[in-house]
Amino acid sequence: MTAPPALFDPIPTDPATVMDAAWLAQALDVVADGDRVIGVEQTSSSRTIAEKLRFAVTVEATSGARRTYPLCAKAHFDGINSLITEAHVYRDLLPHLDVRAPRAYYCGVDDATNRGLIVMDDIEALGGRFLGAHEPYSVETCRDSLSQLAAVHAGTWHDPRWDVEWLAPRVESMASFFPTDTLQGLLDDGRGPELPAVLRDAAVLQAAMARTAEVPPTCVLHGDTHSGNAYLDAEGRSAGSTGR
Repeated sequence: MTAPPALFDPIPTDPATVMDAAWLAQALDVVADGDRVIGVEQTSSSRTIAEKLRFAVTVEATSGARRTYPLCAKAHFDGINSLITEAHVYRDLLPHLDVRAPRAYYCGVDDATNRGLIVMDDIEALGGRFLGAHEPYSVETCRDSLSQLAAVHAGTWHDPRWDVEWLAPRVESMASFFPTDTLQGLLDDGRGPELPAVLRDAAVLQAAMARTAEVPPTCVLHGDTHSGNAYLDAEGRSAGSTGR
């Protein structure tokens, strides 16, 4: 007797499951009925807060034609943190905006457990290059990056579709995320000596965030616009992501 197929886990906690051919065949939106996932090859992995698995998936169509997709899966496999907002962004928001970002082939969203998982383009394998805080931006790249952020703002400005819980404002809670003394220590750790002292004052920063939280929401913000969350695509154009 043939064993029944295993139930599909939408957000696996084991990275090996994400790179399993059977799981990918059900998850990826580019695998049509009759297609087979015939190859999965991991290329690298890295971890900051979330874990990123880079791998290539080869799919064979019923005609025998084969195509390979360089992919990156991003998740908190240890269950300590969550990617629920990012998964919502890739699944629900980005398809409605004219911005450059990795294509998501699968988004697992579980609001009940506050967990998310994204399988997206492997930017570097496609010829892109992530930027960093130690690399100066050219005027052109700066202009291009700001235009992408402006497109997010304009594309969501006073749009009631985005008055949803997973996009609820967080400035007020973030203002008190760190105790003042802890925040001051971070501001004094040597990374921003050129900034005026008033901009490195924890109490001033927290007060400014509290004032900002009083302003009614107008549009969707990226929320984490540091250099590591930007990249140049294969054509050298600035684009945005949720981290390398």
